[in-house]
Amino acid sequence: ITLFYDNSVTGLQKSLADQQFRFIDEVISSLHVHLMHNQTMEVLLVQGPAKKLQAIADEMASRRGVLSGKMNLIAAVIPQLHPFKGKKRKAKKKA
Repeated sequence: ITLFYDNSVTGLQKSLADQQFRFIDEVISSLHVHLMHNQTMEVLLVQGPAKKLQAIADEMASRRGVLSGKMNLIAAVIPQLHPFKGKKRKAKKKA
């Protein structure tokens, strides 16, 4: 997800950070770069079902102060980051 926004809008950066925290299972990493004239570009690496990711991108892009937002899909899979979610991990026996 790529966002381009006005970082002088009160509360926008906190709102975007809060949303990333709400979707911690989907948001893998984020990078933001401060540009000229109170502008910031933020790139988020996300994983999950495309429909859910599009909803997250749409919610972020619709915030007041976001100038543009877009989700780009790639046909690649990254290793699962939360492999034991909901399952108990079995301990290995020592020989």
